[in-house]
Amino acid sequence: MGFGWPLGATWPHFGVQRWVLGSHNGFSGPTMGFGCHQAALAGGLVALRYVDDVGRPTAEYPLNPSGAAGAVAGLCSPCGRHLGLMPHPERAVRPWQWPWWPPEWPRRPTAPWLRLFQNAREWC
Repeated sequence: MGFGWPLGATWPHFGVQRWVLGSHNGFSGPTMGFGCHQAALAGGLVALRYVDDVGRPTAEYPLNPSGAAGAVAGLCSPCGRHLGLMPHPERAVRPWQWPWWPPEWPRRPTAPWLRLFQNAREWC
């Protein structure tokens, strides 16, 4: 069952800007080898990925600031109740928290990242 698309179809792609803190080099540990990575992809557990300007997963900096393998930015548990993220969307739920706001986006009281938390609440 998995978490599904956490941001909703309305905002399928948008940049992480500067809310990624540190350079953790993605998820790591003795059990995070290539087989584990492939199993996460095959099992639908990859909740978020770093993508380029046309929506393709990328390892290129600064689009993938940590250099995460497979462009994985977030994993969810098989039951969908646990979500681990590399970006920090909680630090970008208001437009004033953004270092740059795309001029073609309308000004609004909340930023698109808030939708991730709204969808998680609705899912629960």
